[in-house]
Amino acid sequence: NTAVVIGIPGSGKSVFLHSLICNAAIKYSPDELRMYLIDFSGVEFNSYALGKLPHARVIAPEAEREFGLSILNELVEEGSRRMALCREHNVSNIVDLKRVAPGIKIPRLLVIIDEFQKLFEVDNDPIAKEANSKIHIIIQEFRKFGINLVLATQKLPTSSFLPRDLIANRVVFKSAPNDFDSLISSEDRSGMPRLRTGQCVYNSESGAAYANEIVQGFFTSKSDLDKLMSKIRDFESGFSYEREPLKVFRSGDLPVFEERRQEEHHKSVAPIPYIVPVYFGESIAVSDFDVYVELVKENANNILITGGEADIARNIAFNAMRSAVASHADDTAKIVVINGMRVDNSLNVKIIEFANSAPCDFTIASSNKDVEDVLKVLREEIDLRRSDETVPQQHIYVTCFDFQSIRALDKDTSGSMPKLSTAAKDMDHIIRNGASVGVFVIAQTDTLDGLNRVSNSSPLSMFNFRIALQMSEDMSYKIVGNPLANKLFVFNRPSSRFRGYVRDNARNLTVKFKPYK
Repeated sequence: NTAVVIGIPGSGKSVFLHSLICNAAIKYSPDELRMYLIDFSGVEFNSYALGKLPHARVIAPEAEREFGLSILNELVEEGSRRMALCREHNVSNIVDLKRVAPGIKIPRLLVIIDEFQKLFEVDNDPIAKEANSKIHIIIQEFRKFGINLVLATQKLPTSSFLPRDLIANRVVFKSAPNDFDSLISSEDRSGMPRLRTGQCVYNSESGAAYANEIVQGFFTSKSDLDKLMSKIRDFESGFSYEREPLKVFRSGDLPVFEERRQEEHHKSVAPIPYIVPVYFGESIAVSDFDVYVELVKENANNILITGGEADIARNIAFNAMRSAVASHADDTAKIVVINGMRVDNSLNVKIIEFANSAPCDFTIASSNKDVEDVLKVLREEIDLRRSDETVPQQHIYVTCFDFQSIRALDKDTSGSMPKLSTAAKDMDHIIRNGASVGVFVIAQTDTLDGLNRVSNSSPLSMFNFRIALQMSEDMSYKIVGNPLANKLFVFNRPSSRFRGYVRDNARNLTVKFKPYK
């Protein structure tokens, strides 16, 4: 069955959810019940993650909208699979399926989503629309296949996304009068009764007045939870069963580059690889692999990283460079760093350490003279490769840090009218023509103004792959085609600083991610 649970802070809603989880864990074995515990508030369910609740398939103490939506998609896929199994065995529900096919392990799924209204906090955006569709499908079609939703909130969403008519079970603690009236009918129209902390109105008949019951919920303390987790682990040790991997999502935990989850075909190396995967971090949505783009020798296959806090953006560029080199056999790739950072920036040390240890040719240009010389050589190399296909085309990764501060790219103001500098013209030539012959640009800049200095026409179209961190709405439209990057930072969630979108024009894909440390 599906239930909606509502209660203002301090009403007892969270304690009720803990009691529900604990009772379910005590009554059913992990073979009989799987739980998805998702919390958008960032304060509940952590005890179950630390205690590794055996029944849990997913625990998200600090969920985000994209993560929640990906779980709903996973549930719809599982519901479709179960529907097909029932059809195959000529039964109409999970109970009959277990009877006619006892060898099939098909546990019930209990899905608890606390503060579910966060899915709908942006009216009519793609996430809200898709979440609405998936919740309707799960409630309407998959209840009889053992998928049960508990949707909990402090306040109902202002939009009409919640399918109230489809939810028979309603548990209402102290709440706003409008929310109470929208869920519960009273025979004398007296509205919400006086409820003590922990008391609720329970109604299993879609809010009908005759079915109201005032119930005092059980009290479950943090100490009770910890003791129960310990006892369940001890009890579990005496049994053997096939446990699914537990997925834990914590908003503040950043992935580690050395532990990146790669597609299997990305793990091979070659002197001149046909495809070079570049990994950026972990997807916010559930995914078996980290977020990446694939560089191949085609025009515009360059990478732009912009917006956000400079240190975070620089680190993404640094790891992108490391990721590209990992696809090459030793001493077959070349890195050229065009460095606009201040000399006291700590990333300079990491770059030098990588240069000394990486099995590839490495050049660092910081001064105006060095930048001019390096860009001239790169332009000549590109022209040579374009005119003579027999010239070896080893990959070169031109990685630019603080692009906006590379002074050699500033306009020449020595004459009566400012004009592009020679270095700027060379950089523009590299961006526009290099990728097709294996010279790829990875550029990190604070804004597009810094990038536009190298050309009289914006080179943005020459970057098929774009990483957008927090930025203005207008800039977000230019970089990823929508305003999403303007809403990455959430004031009361520090981890939101470490969020970005990867726009992959080659696959028409935009993915929210958290970058490597």
